[in-house]
Amino acid sequence: MGSAMWKLIQDLIDTNNPKPPRRSSTAWMNAAMHQLLKFSLRCWKYRNSCVHGSTRHEQRRIALQKVREQIKSIYTDPPTLAPQFPSIHAIPLEHRMKLSLQMAEQWVSLIAHQVRVTQHNFKILLSRHKTMDVHLRTMRYEARNQAKERRQPETPRKALLAQAQSRRIEEMLHPTERHHLP
Repeated sequence: MGSAMWKLIQDLIDTNNPKPPRRSSTAWMNAAMHQLLKFSLRCWKYRNSCVHGSTRHEQRRIALQKVREQIKSIYTDPPTLAPQFPSIHAIPLEHRMKLSLQMAEQWVSLIAHQVRVTQHNFKILLSRHKTMDVHLRTMRYEARNQAKERRQPETPRKALLAQAQSRRIEEMLHPTERHHLP
């Protein structure tokens, strides 16, 4: 719709112009779009040369500078890592700053991976974690079950022994008279 609107506007300008241009509004629109695209591309290339460098040497220097800044920020604010990973400070910062570009990028990538693994493991632990009220409810339930089990005999043999013992105690407390026949 935008290009159709441009064409319509250019047609209106050309009709009111005492010296109309020799090219058509379609040709003007194509030329305008071409110039706009060329300008945008030049801006993008300039931006890339400023950000990434224009020569290979400049690009490596800028990349090394960026990765060293990442290393400094990791040492300044070390991430929390799982215990299976070595400490960030196992190797001093001065030694890390002397790493080549490739080694420094690999180390930063390794730390990022270790952070993701640690966060993943932590999420798994949290998903398995129960809240305190659930633990207390479970403990009360278990205590009730244990009390029931203590009241009940553990085996049938022990149950028979407990019954026999109960009868003996009853006989001792309430002796019954036995009638002897003459």
